[in-house]
Amino acid sequence: MSRLAFLIASAIGGSLFLVYCFYFDRKRRNHPDYKKKLRERRETQKSVSEIFQELSQTSPTGNGDSPLEDFPDSSDKLALQVFFMRELQIGEVCLARGEVEEGTTHLANAVVVCGYPPRIMELLRSSLSSVVFERLLQKIPSISAKFAASSKGSDSSVRAPLAVFDEDVE
Repeated sequence: MSRLAFLIASAIGGSLFLVYCFYFDRKRRNHPDYKKKLRERRETQKSVSEIFQELSQTSPTGNGDSPLEDFPDSSDKLALQVFFMRELQIGEVCLARGEVEEGTTHLANAVVVCGYPPRIMELLRSSLSSVVFERLLQKIPSISAKFAASSKGSDSSVRAPLAVFDEDVE
């Protein structure tokens, strides 16, 4: 008798759950902002997929180093911000695809042009594995030197944040 009661109770519970799901799905779809939010989410997904497609079509640089012409002018703050965001995105995508060398190179590019590297390094330390983070730490000095060489005459603005970063990490 208790087995039959359990089956009936579970059937009633399951059907109530389905009714609950249908009710709130209908309520969600009838919300005034539903179509607007759905459109925004689809546009965001489309732009993200376009970025992934664009990145998958680019070929790796071979040795993992970024050419000097990729660095923006260090006096142009907007170009540095755009470069920073692009390098972070490319680095994340490369790491997600398993390309550790190229991913750490792009992340190191982002750290080098960042206005306050200790903050971004703490974020990367918490989100990356220890092996990938160590590889990133190894790449930063060489990329920092390349960035300093590519930015003509603005070595004080480039080296000051990295000196703070070096003291914090070691």
